[in-house]
Amino acid sequence: MNLFDWFFRREPPPPQSGTRAEGSSASQRANRTSSNPNSAPCPQCGTTASQTRADGRCVGCGTLLPQALRFLSATTPHGVAPGVARRSKLPRPADVKQLAENSPMVAFQQGGVTVMMDTDAFDYTYGDAEGPDPAQRDLDALLTRATRICVLEGPMFQGRAVGGQILLDLRGANALRDLASCLQIVEDPRTFNHCQCLGGPTMELYAGLEHIATIGLQHGKAIRWKQWYHDAQLQDGDRLTRWMIDRGVDPAQLEAIYRRGNNFLFAKPSDSPDRVKVAQNLCCQAQEEARQGKFTEALEHCTQALELDSDQAGAYALRGQMHYHSARLRQGRFRLLRRH
Repeated sequence: MNLFDWFFRREPPPPQSGTRAEGSSASQRANRTSSNPNSAPCPQCGTTASQTRADGRCVGCGTLLPQALRFLSATTPHGVAPGVARRSKLPRPADVKQLAENSPMVAFQQGGVTVMMDTDAFDYTYGDAEGPDPAQRDLDALLTRATRICVLEGPMFQGRAVGGQILLDLRGANALRDLASCLQIVEDPRTFNHCQCLGGPTMELYAGLEHIATIGLQHGKAIRWKQWYHDAQLQDGDRLTRWMIDRGVDPAQLEAIYRRGNNFLFAKPSDSPDRVKVAQNLCCQAQEEARQGKFTEALEHCTQALELDSDQAGAYALRGQMHYHSARLRQGRFRLLRRH
């Protein structure tokens, strides 16, 4: 500020666009106090800087912010959480119906095939599910608060545990520290996806008496948290499995939970246990073959599973997805041939 500016108490002009104020760093800018007197501090680092990151994370420390503190762009679509980019979704199918009152499953027609999937999977693929990508720092911040972990046999639906037997109920720093070492995720976007079942078992985390999070396990290989859009693959899923077994969970029961998919939603008392079990194993085999690109074998095993047990929802969902993607692949080849 020169003498003329000082005399008239004028502020010096701001730096021109594209230049940086002298002595200003990214961290310094992030920690400046917001001009908004009502700006709440970041729960992690305490900064009251204006939160302007489009991914909903703090400008100071990068931690995922609570919804109320995230940046709300003027162009944010209605119904989309502040600070979260709109996800690209497949066209929503017509005539989607809930299978029964209070059922978590929906059904619709696609390419002449009846497709059934749970509502969470439907919202991820076609609906209104939104959220940021999985990040280890979000999980670490959560686990540092936890004082109790309760593991339930049931799955997770719309971010909540669906009951079931209590497998574990643990308190203490050692158990939670060991759990945190097991919950190390893969942050590579190429691994992000959403399993087509509700999973299980489900972990409820508490800080004192407060319930702070619910995390679902997916076949012992991935975790699901409502804070994130995608499921997150674990770096070492077997380590989490051993953590539960070492603390008293029956290995056979845990393996059965991992393998059940959504089939527990449709079980009938009159069904032959052996027949249902064979059908479930065929579904698991088909899912693995589909992941390996062996679509012909996967379709064959889906058909065999449904012949044994027509209530195998996972087989319907997998078969519908393979028909859908096969049709898109044929359309792509046809367009390529026409160009040539």
